[in-house]
Amino acid sequence: MIAQEVVLQSLVPKDDIELIRKISRPLAGVVYEAPLVGTEIAVVSPSLEIHHLPPHTSCDVAEYLRSAGAKTNMIGLARGFGKRIANLSIEERDIINEHDCAVFMLGNFESCIEYKLPALRRGDYGAHHSHRTALHRSPAAHH
Repeated sequence: MIAQEVVLQSLVPKDDIELIRKISRPLAGVVYEAPLVGTEIAVVSPSLEIHHLPPHTSCDVAEYLRSAGAKTNMIGLARGFGKRIANLSIEERDIINEHDCAVFMLGNFESCIEYKLPALRRGDYGAHHSHRTALHRSPAAHH
């Protein structure tokens, strides 16, 4: 005898969920509610280095969202590390914006969150970020 398993994802009106459960019982079926089916979520980390994934919390969050039915994509930023240089490239911003929502995983250092999150929310992009930093230097720093 060959074991077979069928996974069927379908949208069912709330009023009919109990009917589907009742129909599936004789077939040894199990109905799981997946409220995030059809939602694409970006899980964004400043980098893929170990100190930004302690111990792989980004993976845990992505898996939790998948268990609720979402399609998740892990995104590690090319220049997301370091408080002074953290930024998004235009391409990274565009990729993140293709998702229905994004979850930013910034580690567990308060200063990391205080410095990086505003820069990532503003969408600081490489050249703009460097230019702004240069404008805020003291005159003594240019000599």
